[in-house]
Amino acid sequence: MGFNLRSAHSTEVFDTEYGELVAAALRKRFGDHVPLGKPGNVFCMPDEMGWSWWSALGAAATLSLGEAATRQLRAVDAWQGVYIDALIDREVMRLGGDVSTPQVTTTVIGKLSFANRLRKLVGLAPKDEIPAEIRKVMDEMMRANGPRDGERGALQVGSLPKLMAEAEAMLRHLKVQPTIAGLQTMLEPYAAADRCDDDTHIQCLGHLWITGTHAIQNRQPLWLVK
Repeated sequence: MGFNLRSAHSTEVFDTEYGELVAAALRKRFGDHVPLGKPGNVFCMPDEMGWSWWSALGAAATLSLGEAATRQLRAVDAWQGVYIDALIDREVMRLGGDVSTPQVTTTVIGKLSFANRLRKLVGLAPKDEIPAEIRKVMDEMMRANGPRDGERGALQVGSLPKLMAEAEAMLRHLKVQPTIAGLQTMLEPYAAADRCDDDTHIQCLGHLWITGTHAIQNRQPLWLVK
């Protein structure tokens, strides 16, 4: 179950109607001066990250740098969150609109069976075809990596400049230069097929710095939406 960090306008992350609602809510709460980007300019790394990688980065950074130096890395969960170019700490916004946040426990794996295709044709809902053991694993992943208690369906908001400062502090701790060349050198060993799941916190840090730098340079938010 993967995801990617995205530098984009909200309408490139959600459907257009809900994306506009999100943009309007951010403008109303944080002011028109906060850059929200423009539709059509999307950047994300080509390789998808594991969903747990974001949590792994927050935990590793906290262990290395301490809680006070990693507040932004832990401010947003990899579910429905955004970092904007504003010097805030952490906010949780409840948005209006008739939009449901996807639930891991309702995910359908694979194609519908023949029996469920027949049920759909006659207007009946498909039966749950997810085996109990798979559903248990999915629920455990939700508890470990999904939104914290009481915040499912809300938009978590953090500070992009503060986040990038924490990312660069972690890079310095790892003795990596915060440049494209430095990040490419850091990520190169993990391109091998047998190392793609190694040091997930380091790989996630690379995704974060590269995508976050694009967001800052292009004056748009950095999204973590599962």
